Amino acid sequence: MHVEIIEDIFFHCPLVERDMCEGECYDVQMVRSHFIKEELLVFVLDRTNADRLCEHCPFNQLSGQQHILENTDEKILLIKN
Repeated sequence: MHVEIIEDIFFHCPLVERDMCEGECYDVQMVRSHFIKEELLVFVLDRTNADRLCEHCPFNQLSGQQHILENTDEKILLIKN
């Protein structure tokens, strides 16, 4: 079996005001959707602010919007449906 290790993609998140990887963002969305407990996050989640910011964020993997990131020399390409 061949296993390919994919590096995390980081982007600036206005919710936590720092760079965040896609996995951490996914965890925030899982908490917002009540699939996992908030205590699993490494920071305190402001749900009101998260609902406001994450709903329309192109990095929100549960919003139905798709994104493509091309991380070459700080170039980022976002494609929304």
